[in-house]
Amino acid sequence: MTLLLSYDIEAASVGEGLAPVKNAGEKYSDALTPDSTVKALEILTEIHSKYEIPLTLFCTGKTLLQSPDALIDIKNNLGKLVDIQQHTYSHVIFKDVVYESTPGEKNFYEAPPFELLDAEVRYASDVLKKVLNIDCKGIRTPYCYYQGLRGETKILSMLEKYGIEYVSSFGRNKEGSHPTPWINPYTYADEGFPNLVELPAQNWFDCLWYDLNGWDNQQGYKKLIKSNIDYIHSNNLVWNMIFHDWSIIKAQERKSKVIEDLIIFGKSIDENFYSNYDYSKIVLKNV
Repeated sequence: MTLLLSYDIEAASVGEGLAPVKNAGEKYSDALTPDSTVKALEILTEIHSKYEIPLTLFCTGKTLLQSPDALIDIKNNLGKLVDIQQHTYSHVIFKDVVYESTPGEKNFYEAPPFELLDAEVRYASDVLKKVLNIDCKGIRTPYCYYQGLRGETKILSMLEKYGIEYVSSFGRNKEGSHPTPWINPYTYADEGFPNLVELPAQNWFDCLWYDLNGWDNQQGYKKLIKSNIDYIHSNNLVWNMIFHDWSIIKAQERKSKVIEDLIIFGKSIDENFYSNYDYSKIVLKNV
């Protein structure tokens, strides 16, 4: 019944994460250049202004520093429609992850020391304030995890310390893969943080689906999206969809119109669209 359209803005800051992947330079060339960020934000500005649909950008500090004008432009052009938050400073993970970029090819990523996570969150918020004059209130954790940050009281305390009011970190299933189960938003009250909201990213990340089903299979992804929207509409659920700046370019959004068509379909059946920040406030009101 509710769609949250969110975009991870991370191009040119994920190189270290791609290092273990075979042929990463060729396979993920769009993820390694700031051009992807600039082009993707131009596309998103056009689409979201045309349909007046809110969106959330989760931006790494590195990407923001490499493409400041593009982020300044979308902030100025979309105004209250756009919710800009952080994705850590350099796309650092919070928990161990096993990532399958190609069927049968799994790569293991080990979480760094807590002190590095603390610095990453602090630096990213500092950059948002310095470049965009935004007081950071939300974060998407790179890669995301099964159960999000359940039980991670030390990390949750650190996020609260830096003024984070909502997090999007539940984005994998029990096997550490996709699709993520249909979990509605919740708070971390059980961990002692009743005002910290989790906005899970359900089902599939766009890039992971394309990795396993083909980057030229945009029509197949459109079918999945339509099926999922029908499902959440029938079951009164929330879907926090994840796209990435570089995958928008790699999947040729201007030609394929994946995002634009999903907005058109969602509007046709009266789905509710919110930014992540605005919906986090609704969650707190309904607790």
